[in-house]
Amino acid sequence: MWSAVVVGTYPSDTAVEVWLALQVGERDFGCLPGFRLQIKPPNQLWHVPIPPMGVEQRLRYRAFARLKDGHVISSDPLDAVVRANLPERGETDELTLPGGTALVGNRQMTARVDARGVTTDVYYPTVGLHSNVRPAEGDQPRSRTNFQAILGGLALGQRIDWFHERTRWNATQRYRDESNVLETTLHWRGGAIRVEQTDFVAVSGTCPTNQGGGEAPGQYFKRFRIINSGHTDREALFGVAVSAVINGGFGDVSLLWRDEDRVLIAANRGHGHANVKLGRLATLEFALALDDRGEIRYEPTGPFSGMLLRHLTLPAQGEAVVDLLVSGAFTGWLNDTHTYDFWIRPALEWFRSTDHDQLEARADEAWRTFAQGLPRLDLGRPDREAIFRRAALIAALHGDAHHGGFAAGYDRGLNAYCVPRQVAMTADLFSRLGQFDLALSAFDWLARVVQDQPTHRYWFGKYTIDGVPEWETPAIDQTAIIPWVLERHLKRAGDASLVQRFWPIIQRAAEVCMGDAGHPAIRWLDDLRLVRSAGLWDRRYGAFLHSNCAIVAGLRASARMARMLGHTQLATAWEERADLIWRQGILGESDATESLHCGQSHTDPTPAQVGSNHDTTVTSPASPPALLDKSSSPPRPGLVDPITGRFLDARRFSKVHHFWPDDPELLIDASPTISINLLSAHLPFGLLPPDDPRVVRSAEAILNFNRLPDDQLALVRWSHDPARSADSALELGLIPEPELSALATLWMARYLLQRGRETGRVEDLRAGLDFLDALLSRLDDLGTRLRVSARPRSETERMEQGLLMFYVWLLDLHLDLAGLEIDLLNRVVQLRPILLPDWPRIGLERDLPDGSIGYKLEQSQDSQGHQFHLTVTSRLADSLRLEVAVVCPHSGQFDRTSWLVRGDPSPIPIASLPRFDSTRRHLEFETVLPAGCWQGRWSWRCLPVSTSSWVTAVTSPPAADPAPHTPRFAQETKSNPARL
Repeated sequence: MWSAVVVGTYPSDTAVEVWLALQVGERDFGCLPGFRLQIKPPNQLWHVPIPPMGVEQRLRYRAFARLKDGHVISSDPLDAVVRANLPERGETDELTLPGGTALVGNRQMTARVDARGVTTDVYYPTVGLHSNVRPAEGDQPRSRTNFQAILGGLALGQRIDWFHERTRWNATQRYRDESNVLETTLHWRGGAIRVEQTDFVAVSGTCPTNQGGGEAPGQYFKRFRIINSGHTDREALFGVAVSAVINGGFGDVSLLWRDEDRVLIAANRGHGHANVKLGRLATLEFALALDDRGEIRYEPTGPFSGMLLRHLTLPAQGEAVVDLLVSGAFTGWLNDTHTYDFWIRPALEWFRSTDHDQLEARADEAWRTFAQGLPRLDLGRPDREAIFRRAALIAALHGDAHHGGFAAGYDRGLNAYCVPRQVAMTADLFSRLGQFDLALSAFDWLARVVQDQPTHRYWFGKYTIDGVPEWETPAIDQTAIIPWVLERHLKRAGDASLVQRFWPIIQRAAEVCMGDAGHPAIRWLDDLRLVRSAGLWDRRYGAFLHSNCAIVAGLRASARMARMLGHTQLATAWEERADLIWRQGILGESDATESLHCGQSHTDPTPAQVGSNHDTTVTSPASPPALLDKSSSPPRPGLVDPITGRFLDARRFSKVHHFWPDDPELLIDASPTISINLLSAHLPFGLLPPDDPRVVRSAEAILNFNRLPDDQLALVRWSHDPARSADSALELGLIPEPELSALATLWMARYLLQRGRETGRVEDLRAGLDFLDALLSRLDDLGTRLRVSARPRSETERMEQGLLMFYVWLLDLHLDLAGLEIDLLNRVVQLRPILLPDWPRIGLERDLPDGSIGYKLEQSQDSQGHQFHLTVTSRLADSLRLEVAVVCPHSGQFDRTSWLVRGDPSPIPIASLPRFDSTRRHLEFETVLPAGCWQGRWSWRCLPVSTSSWVTAVTSPPAADPAPHTPRFAQETKSNPARL
């Protein structure tokens, strides 16, 4: 960078010329001319520009002035040292540039690292936001909790080339295989210099102990290997720039260098507030220290920023190593003056006496051990299997090992809280993955957070990681989903004692669903047979389909678990309420149990009709009265739209954001939105099969109206329902700007795959796979960031990223493909894999508490049809019943003469004879997996319809369809496959 020296002469009219004699090191640079800057009587000021000089170079300069009479006068010589240049900032005043955000951690401390190795935040003492730790601008993507940036740089010439500068460094980044250890490689554009940076957090069992003997888990490492591939030695200056905003930057904040210990301390000793949520009633400190391989110099660059500098010698064909420690310390009270001695000093002694290579290897080994405990998925596609493992590793990073909660995400400050529905769904995922300890810790967290809520008995919208309420939004699905997930877990774990252990929260959740919530927004609407509350997205209030489906599923699960403990009366009451909500409130059945949709033909407006008068163009041949018929009293219950035959998003939909009015003028009887959660009756709650006409019509509407015009494989969360008037909705801002949603896209992909498995329709299977492939094509190389499109169009378009639920649903989808479900409580294994016609195989192997089980389904094709081979391997302490249903979507009939079975060491019982449903194209059979090590193999052939007249098929009658309906998108797919 250019610099300058200002020279003053006196009096103002005596000097006619000024110059500067400059010496750099031992070399004379000659004279630099001065330019008149200002006449400020009685002085005259001159400006002498100095060209860029190398960092750390010593300058000696002397000013000269020529007077009017020709005499030359001079100043005394002065000395200076060229300071290191600051990292360049962009137009948004950010040190980092757009790119992927990786996570590293040990499930007690989490660090965010961008695509060029810059640490953009550190979370401690929990994986997300603690009750006394919060960012300053939590609602902004740029918000930070503790650090704006921690980044390295290297000076090999005149300036430090900081690693985030794209014009100076080429960067690549990757996680180590089956590990959360992150590696960033930077190649210097100016020569044969390469930097290999490794980020990790020390794992439990390798961390230091504090003065009290407890483990100090907050030890984050940034390791730098600077490699000189050239043939000459190089002198370099290594730097680490730090910009701190500890605990959001509010309170008693400081950034101090302790020279005696060679450590930089960034601290916030907290501050009080009348509203505890806005206070920071704790002391939080971070120590930043370099290893003891050389001298360290600190240079402050601002009130809360500075640089750590070290001279390095890079030998030819050699390397130098610099390790940086970021050590966290937290105490739960204000102005703790002993934090340094109690936490930091022992950590520094440990850091400077421990083998860092061994710490890195132990962290890598710990994550590999976790990954090896995951189910082994075999799709015949290593890239997809790697995504599966990576998603599981990232999801695990969101979970706090001490408290048990899961952070919702890290893309902005407000997302690093715990959302109960997400904690429950993540517990369900890890239960499916066989990680029962993670699931149980999540249930313990859910039980603990409501212990101090005697009045408001529902689970709040958000909690801090340590379980303190943060956002009290009354969304009843967050409560209702808990017993449903808990029942699924106890079946997989085979542990009936969990019902007694968690009975208090089972009963509490059921009582809230019955009306004992303690909040006026959660209300039973007797005329609609529905419960009103906040919706899935926590913005609007109404009697939502998703919320009431969650209540039905939750009450039924609670009733079944209540009967296990002998609470028959409670179980009966809960079942009756669930049936009332389901049959009348949701399906709209009358007392005679006649569904509103039966016997009617329903059509949606085509996309070409959208924008016209939908009230006149969209009708039903049966001409049923609209739900918003003010002449009818009382209003008819039901969440099935009599106009279109699909589900409604909500009844009594509030026109007011974040409020629950009872005034009819502020309510819309039927929600004017088409939302992805119209699929809730099937997914996730399984209350209806995926081929139910009401679910099919709902999916058709989503595919017709929630897709982008120029990207048919990207969905938004919701859109306006063209079957309903938009005037009042648009005036009140009910319909938000379309927001691309990865969750909506995954939701649809899962639904289509499950429907294809249920019906045997190849079109549905391919459509679901197309949605999945399109979404995965938007993932960056790390699998941590989603581009808006495979071909990005605009930076203003956004798709949710960094969210826990994206990884949860992505993993659930892959487990749906594998189709291996375990019920150890009833000693049953269900195998329902989804094998597409062009896939050679699919398989899964997973551990059980008392052994393991795995399978592989392979297929091949020849002139006579498709040949299938199923191999099941088990190692069990006790026998299990195996129920198999394989979909053969490309086949017409089952060739019984091809059926071959073999068991080793014991034969397969005769009870395993197959049944073939030619309508759904399902081959089904059962057998018993014996105790001990066993392998069974089944082989069969399926023939096309045209060649199967001589085959004897065993079929089961197809289920009756009250209203046959072929989805429009499926029809269009047949004629135009490119649409999907």
